[in-house]
Amino acid sequence: MKILHVGIYDKLLPPFIELIKKSFDFNQHVFLLHLGMGNIPHDQNVKVYERKIIERLKFYFVALLKMHRSDKLILHGLFDIKLIFVLFFTPWLLRKCYWAIWGGDLYVYKSYEVPAKQGETKNILVGNSADPSNNHLKALEKLLPFKEQDIAIYCPLSYGNHEHAQKVIKQGKEWFGDKFKPLTKFMPFDEYLKLLGTIDIAIFNHKRQQAMGNTITLLGLGKTVYMRSDTTQWQFFQNKQITVGDAEEIKDLSVLDVSGNRDKIKQHFSKENFISQLESIFESGN
Repeated sequence: MKILHVGIYDKLLPPFIELIKKSFDFNQHVFLLHLGMGNIPHDQNVKVYERKIIERLKFYFVALLKMHRSDKLILHGLFDIKLIFVLFFTPWLLRKCYWAIWGGDLYVYKSYEVPAKQGETKNILVGNSADPSNNHLKALEKLLPFKEQDIAIYCPLSYGNHEHAQKVIKQGKEWFGDKFKPLTKFMPFDEYLKLLGTIDIAIFNHKRQQAMGNTITLLGLGKTVYMRSDTTQWQFFQNKQITVGDAEEIKDLSVLDVSGNRDKIKQHFSKENFISQLESIFESGN
């Protein structure tokens, strides 16, 4: 059986590739990717095409051939509109397609040990990227009543829309001064995880499902997470009886009672459960 993985080679995919190598027969897996972020890997089962026009044309041509020859097709993210058109005109391929829906940051594993938070400052995380869909300014407005308190607002802005990032930084500094701490450089995962370990409250003000990797990690660390109640992930966590707060109803900066979240996150989002889910996809019939 040959399983073809198609998508963008971004910061999220290398850990997934390593997981496949360690947990499955990697000879059965072929990764056909176009370059997003990161260095091109050197592996005979991983082919990455650059963003140049000729390279992109090669990517679509090879993808079309390999999609017909593969037994299963895993679509990572499905952000590429041209690839969607390819699938639209080849509907017979859909029976063997599986869509791995990225919130921009899938494949983040739980059960981490992080240092205990030091100090009394209330650390607040706002958003997960410089994408305007984070609705940063609306989230920051909700924090204005608490600007005189002992707070620090961390705002990841290392990737996404540069102009939007600058707008958020300007407004954040104007409203909160040195208490606003924009994160403009890409952080190694271990370093970012340590930061999440210091966070007391996270606010994800997206109007659609995003930042699920960050959200799940924070919930697994026992942190208070606020999100919009009109999103699919809100209902998902409600169904799992995982406590999250409504971003539209932030009354104060006290943390929520999230004592049961750790065990529920570990139950539903463990590495073992993830591998089991992949195994059921890889080994099932079409």
